[in-house]
Amino acid sequence: MKKLLALALVAATGAAQADTIVLTDTFGLATTNWTNALSGLSQFDSSLGTLNAVTINLSGDIVQVLKAENTGAVADNLTPVAGANLLFRKGTTTLQTLALSNTGSAFAASAFDGTSDFAGTSGVDFGSLTAAGSLAAITFTSAADLADFIGAGTLAGFNVRAVGNGSINSDNGNLDSSISTQARYNLTLTYDYTVPTTPVPEPTSMALVGLGALGLAAARRRK
Repeated sequence: MKKLLALALVAATGAAQADTIVLTDTFGLATTNWTNALSGLSQFDSSLGTLNAVTINLSGDIVQVLKAENTGAVADNLTPVAGANLLFRKGTTTLQTLALSNTGSAFAASAFDGTSDFAGTSGVDFGSLTAAGSLAAITFTSAADLADFIGAGTLAGFNVRAVGNGSINSDNGNLDSSISTQARYNLTLTYDYTVPTTPVPEPTSMALVGLGALGLAAARRRK
C-alpha cells in the first residue's frame, strides 16, 4: 500500500514543458544604405519560464536598376552585376552577412556615340535586376547572449543594415554608369523556453492516494 501511495504522489508531481514564441519583423523596400533597429520586437518575459535558446532566421531581397554608357573610343562589353549585403548586427558588430548578387546579360556597346544617355549604340538601360536569399539560422544559447533578449521591454542594440554594392563590368574601363538600389528583409525570432507545470492529479491517482491513506489508517488501528 505504501508503494501505491508513492506512485500516486509521483503522478501528481509537475514536469517541465517546452514551448516557443515566434516574432517577425520586416523592413523595405527602401533605398540603401539603411539601418533598421529591431526595437519593435518584444523581449522574453521571464515570468513565462526559463529561456533556453533564441533563434534568428534572416531572408531578404534587392531590386537594383543599372544603366551604363561606354565612353571609350573602342567597343566595350558591359555586364551588370546587381548586389547588396544584408548585415545582422549587434550594435556595429556584424554577426551574420547575407550576400545578394545577380549577374545580368552583357551588352555589346559600340565606341562612344557622342551622347551619354544610356541609349543608342554605346549605352544601355539594363532595367531592374533582382536577387534574393536567406541565411542559415543563428542560435544563441549562452547565458550571456540570452541576457540581451530577456526583459519587460523591447530588443535593444540589434539591427539589420543594407549596403548596396552593384557594379558594371567593363572591358576598357571608360564608363558612365547609374545604379540605384532598394533592399528589404524578413526576420523571424524564436524564443525556445520551458515552463514548469503542475498537473491536477488524475482520478485514478486520487483513488490511489485515498487507498493509501486508508491502508495507513488500518495499519495504525491494528497496532
